[in-house]
Amino acid sequence: DKILKKEMVDTKISIIGMCISSETAKYHYQNGERKFAELFATIVDNLVDKYNVQIVLVPFSTWKGHGGDDRIISRKVYELVKRKEKVKLLNGGYSPMELKGVISRCEMFIGSRGHSCILALSSCIPTIAIGHNPKYYGIMRMVGQEHYICNVRQLTYEKLLSLIYRPVS
Repeated sequence: DKILKKEMVDTKISIIGMCISSETAKYHYQNGERKFAELFATIVDNLVDKYNVQIVLVPFSTWKGHGGDDRIISRKVYELVKRKEKVKLLNGGYSPMELKGVISRCEMFIGSRGHSCILALSSCIPTIAIGHNPKYYGIMRMVGQEHYICNVRQLTYEKLLSLIYRPVS
C-alpha cells in the first residue's frame, strides 16, 4: 500500500498489473518493439475504456544488459496510451518482495516475464502469461492455468483480448 501511494496509484478502483518485457519485445515478438508497444497500448486503452481500471506497469527487470530494462518498453507503451491518468509506471527500484506486494493488489495480471507471473500466481491473482519458452507452459500448467498462456510468436490483439475476456470455466 505504501508503494502504491508513493507511486500515486488510485487504489479506490480496480488495478490491473502488467509486466511488459523489453527482452520479449526486442528478441521474441515477430513484429518488433514498436508494434509490441502499440499492441499493449491498445490493450490498456481497451481495459481503461471498458472497465475504468487503473493500469500499473510493473518493470520487473531494470538491468541494462541482455534482456533489457523493462522501464524502456513500458515508457513506450505509456507514451501511446490515450488516458495517461489511468496508467502508472512504477519508477522505484523495488525488491521482488515489494513487487509481489504490488502485484498482490491487482485484480488481474498480464506478464511477459516468468518470475512476474510466478509472483502473481503465488498471490492467487488471475494471470495471463505471454511466453517465449517452455518454462511459461510449465509454470501455468502446474497451477492448472495452461489455457491462460499465449506464445509471443502467436500474440495478436485479438488473441490477448480473448484471454482477458475468456469466461471462467
